[in-house]
Amino acid sequence: MDLDGWAMPVAANSQARQGKDGRTTAVAGLRGAILRGDMAPGQRLIESELVEMLGVTRGSVRSAIDDLVAVGLVERIHNRGARVRRVSLEQAVQILQCRKVLEGLIAAEAAERADAGDTARLRAHGERLSRAVRDGEMAKYSALNHELHAMLAEISLAAVREPRFRSVEMGGSWTLRKAELRRPPPPQLPMAASA
Repeated sequence: MDLDGWAMPVAANSQARQGKDGRTTAVAGLRGAILRGDMAPGQRLIESELVEMLGVTRGSVRSAIDDLVAVGLVERIHNRGARVRRVSLEQAVQILQCRKVLEGLIAAEAAERADAGDTARLRAHGERLSRAVRDGEMAKYSALNHELHAMLAEISLAAVREPRFRSVEMGGSWTLRKAELRRPPPPQLPMAASA
């Protein structure tokens, strides 16, 4: 299992990352591997292998798995452990339909909030996307496209730094909460004059 940059074998005499740092490392490594397709849908997540590959403690791996279960990337099977979540075609279509709407909102918000530096960064990224298409490098294009969506989310959420608002994977609950915060208050009905 190659975690592309997150694989950090732990030597027998070295200290594994633990606590918040270990959990953060494990979540980032597992999430990245799943989203890149390095870990296939249905693939079992074997804690001992992940501990060795990520250089974290078993507790950090368990916490990371719990976090990824919460966002829908991993599922637990009773008496069998955890595995990368399988998504049916119907579920995939529903997810893409939701993402289409959410990403439109993110792009609109990013357009309102972008400063000159953000605009320059997005233009440069657009050039890299165009070059990847022109050169026929579809894997590179896919990775750059993923980065573009992350950049837009970062710009649109610049004022909101809480991690629960920044999870863009499957659920998108942060967008629902953000929309709820932006919704105007309901109109106040005039009180009837007392007789």
